[in-house]
Formats: sequence, C-alpha cells, structure tokens
Amino acid sequence: MTLTESDYISANRLAYDALADEYRKRASADRVKDTPLVAPFVSYLMKRFGRGSRVLDIGPGNGVNLEMFRQAGLRVVGVDI
Repeated sequence: MTLTESDYISANRLAYDALADEYRKRASADRVKDTPLVAPFVSYLMKRFGRGSRVLDIGPGNGVNLEMFRQAGLRVVGVDI
C-alpha cells in the first residue's frame, strides 16, 4: 500500500486535533510562567525599535511570546518547522 500526500496530511491533522486540548492547557500555564521572563525583552524591543516594528519569532511554539509582542504593539510573524 502506498500512502499519498493526502493520507499524510489527514494523519497529521488527526494527530494535532487529538493533542489540541492539552496544548491549549499548556499555553495557559506557559503564559503565567513566561510573562515575567519575556516582559523585559518586550520592553527592550519597544525601546530599541518602537511600536509597530516587525518581529519574526522562529520556533514560536504555542505563540505565547508572539501574543505578548502583539499586545505591546509590535507586528509579529511566527514560523515553526
């Protein structure tokens, strides 16, 4: 049996859907844990580059840091492989 690209995409989607609730729970915990660690960096970015500057987060994981950047007024893009 040969799997098609569509088969791989479907299997990947099913795996991510099965983990979605747990991932959401972890994101909430990460937000609480990461805020005091990331806030000084957000402050630095704002002072150095200013509101509306673009930020590229490579490997953003659950996006907690991206959300903090966005809330501070930065324009964000996250890329995960």
